Amino acid sequence: MSKITDEQKIQEILKQYRKNIDDIDDKIIDLLVKRFAQINQVASIKNAHNLPARLPNRIQEVINRNTKNAKNQDINAEIIKEFYTQIIESSIELENELLK
Repeated sequence: MSKITDEQKIQEILKQYRKNIDDIDDKIIDLLVKRFAQINQVASIKNAHNLPARLPNRIQEVINRNTKNAKNQDINAEIIKEFYTQIIESSIELENELLK
């Protein structure tokens, strides 16, 4: 069997996995759109009550809840912590823009 044929077989095997990953990524984007829509609502409430975008206790609560969930599902909690830290920072930036 030639290397090219092996490569073609591998690519064919990977094709469905890549499609599944792409479908999951699409769902993640859909969920992030919904999350940021909620951030818009939260910013309106914070603005009406003179609350800052950054609430350290809430940030820690979100990170703790999601890293605990990751550990319970055998996902690397550090990766989830980094992921949510980035989402939270982006959310705070959005809120700050909306609070102007």
